Amino acid sequence: MLAMLLTLLFVLVIPVSTSHNATRSVKPAQLANASVLHSMPVSLLDEVSAFAEDMNHSSLVRGSSKACNFKCAEGSVEQSAAGPFKRFCDEYFERIREAYGDPDLVELLDASGLDITSSGDGGAGKSGANFLKTTDGKYFLKTMSERDLGAWNGAAVPYTDHMVEYVKTTTIVRYIGILKTKKGRANKGKAVKGKVWLVMSNCLLASFPVIYDLKGSSVNREQKELDEEGNYKVGLDSDWRENELRMHLDDDTQVSILQTLKSDSKLLEDSNLLDYSLIIGQAAFALKRCKADACIAPVCVKGMGCVDVAHKQEDPIYMAVKQSYCSEREDGSEFFKKRNKHGCLATLVAAAEHPDKGEVTLHFECFGIIDVLKPWDLKAKAEQKLAFGENVSAQSPKDYAARFYEAMEEKTFTQDDAESRAKLQMKSVTCGLWGTGFAPSRCLAGCQVALLAYVVRAFFFAS
Repeated sequence: MLAMLLTLLFVLVIPVSTSHNATRSVKPAQLANASVLHSMPVSLLDEVSAFAEDMNHSSLVRGSSKACNFKCAEGSVEQSAAGPFKRFCDEYFERIREAYGDPDLVELLDASGLDITSSGDGGAGKSGANFLKTTDGKYFLKTMSERDLGAWNGAAVPYTDHMVEYVKTTTIVRYIGILKTKKGRANKGKAVKGKVWLVMSNCLLASFPVIYDLKGSSVNREQKELDEEGNYKVGLDSDWRENELRMHLDDDTQVSILQTLKSDSKLLEDSNLLDYSLIIGQAAFALKRCKADACIAPVCVKGMGCVDVAHKQEDPIYMAVKQSYCSEREDGSEFFKKRNKHGCLATLVAAAEHPDKGEVTLHFECFGIIDVLKPWDLKAKAEQKLAFGENVSAQSPKDYAARFYEAMEEKTFTQDDAESRAKLQMKSVTCGLWGTGFAPSRCLAGCQVALLAYVVRAFFFAS
């Protein structure tokens, strides 16, 4: 069947020579009696014929996705510590940076420790794009293809409006700039062409040992490349299901996230985009129970009791929880900040039967929708038609969005009735003690009370 379809597509699409050495595209109707069609089902013939017509008339074939038709404003050359560059579309990205408090591109590049005139880390991912990561790990730079530019060209306005309107909830990766570099030199002295870089936020605050890339598809969604220890660093949909994984969020947050995912996928559908993923990083930490007056850094939940988050943790992911939930004032003191409903979330989990007894686990999970600039163009349509199947990755934007959301609702953000879950809430004084261990020199108000109680108890028992 596949060979038959390829033959038909070749006949339908490839121009044939005429007696006057001109070229023309053969119309499907002219092939109605061709021998290649004799054994083909009528339904498949109709589908392929419509596809061929789309190929012959697609505006993308005419070059509307080319960078030369990029319809955003181009800035003048600017200097940065990472190299000279020009801005593209900054009329959109300036709104996004302002809404989220991101630095200007020059400020970001000056502190990035990067060289944007170099070749970067080549070939990362299926797209073959180059990647750079800022020193603080908060931002990525990824090279853009002409196809990416064409996709952005059509999505710039709705994407920007959505990101600004839903600043506190959206799960979509945040794009904060497009910049173009001049030609440069690689490490070995070879000339490097000027690149177009897309600057974006990093959805994962920490370097999780395993991350998952979920599309909602079941075709070729199993990780086959393992590291030396037999583990994979990036798991796919089949790996997620096989390991029976899920998110651990309190009920209210889970409902809110699913509503947000529906809104986000609707935006991508309306922008004619597909093949995006939800990237997830997860980590879990067992916490010690304690009484509120004896905790160094207590976090207390009604019905669950108190746990101490001050115990020393060597794992940098544990300290990333503090980074996500605490901010620093100008005087150096730290405070607990109100969390947006997207990005990285921490949840306390205990057994539902006796939540005030037994083990309490802190689940820290970062997630976000990435790789959103794949358009429903000729290439995507060809991929869908030739792959045969409703579960292949390439689908129409409407079908892709529906399948993506269904997978998130039924296989990712699911509930376990055996668990009692509560979102992390703590006092500002706890931020300064997070993960420090018991050290009197680090004590603040809460720690001093606990230390005094300890000394008084020790005195009376000793006497």
